[in-house]
Amino acid sequence: MGHGIAGEKGACVMDDGASDLERAKLLLAEGGITSIDDLVNKAAEAARERDCSVAEVLAGRSHEDHRAPEIAWRAEPHRGPFRHRPLEISVLLDDREEVDGRDIRKWDGTALDFVVDGGGEQPERVRAFTVGAAAAEYMKSVEFAPDPPKDFPMPGSDGTPSFHVTGVPTRFFEHSVFSGNWRSLDLAHILTNLTAETMTGWWFWAVSWNDQISSVIGGSNWTTMWEHVFPPRYGYPPGSRLHLGQFQMIGNLVPLGWNDRVSAISHHYFPE
Repeated sequence: MGHGIAGEKGACVMDDGASDLERAKLLLAEGGITSIDDLVNKAAEAARERDCSVAEVLAGRSHEDHRAPEIAWRAEPHRGPFRHRPLEISVLLDDREEVDGRDIRKWDGTALDFVVDGGGEQPERVRAFTVGAAAAEYMKSVEFAPDPPKDFPMPGSDGTPSFHVTGVPTRFFEHSVFSGNWRSLDLAHILTNLTAETMTGWWFWAVSWNDQISSVIGGSNWTTMWEHVFPPRYGYPPGSRLHLGQFQMIGNLVPLGWNDRVSAISHHYFPE
């Protein structure tokens, strides 16, 4: 489950000594449920959205329809029904062509690997590669520092279980300027499907982390964010990717065209 910063809307602080019943009541209250009528009305609303019965929702058996959509294209390596969002900054394409970020739609249909490696804060230009292997080779050539800068904001605890991996974790945030709900991701770990990672809420009114990330603080090595869940489902390739270098601080993903667009995230040395 996702974890809110203390005091933020949607965060639910519970006494460790509370009983299971008290915890359940607090979680229900967080979702606006204070009576049986509230619960039934909420379940009825969810049933209408999911085209199922109220009983199925209350029993926890309702689910999204995961039938494979019709595929109107034949996949080629790294190609598919991709549409890029315009960038507010320039793009160096394949290390040889300077492109106005507003014109990136010319490459619709080809997944791109965007790389931010300048360190520090918001970049004025990003690299983009039409071939993932070329992006990986470039990333391998970048040398990283053994320790974060002196003014680098070190993470506090967000309640995420620690895997005892040496290194500074990557942190991702619900809102710009590193605000709202947040989570951390240890070095050499991956969240392959953010639709399964709860940010706020509980039960059938929970909100996932999918398409919710608006700012990121990179950790000890490369952070990769996927446009779609990874590994791909229904025959779709994984789409475009955004790679952030060591200790990179992106306070606003809008200029990069990646605001509320991330469906998987990893803190790996290099993309696989």
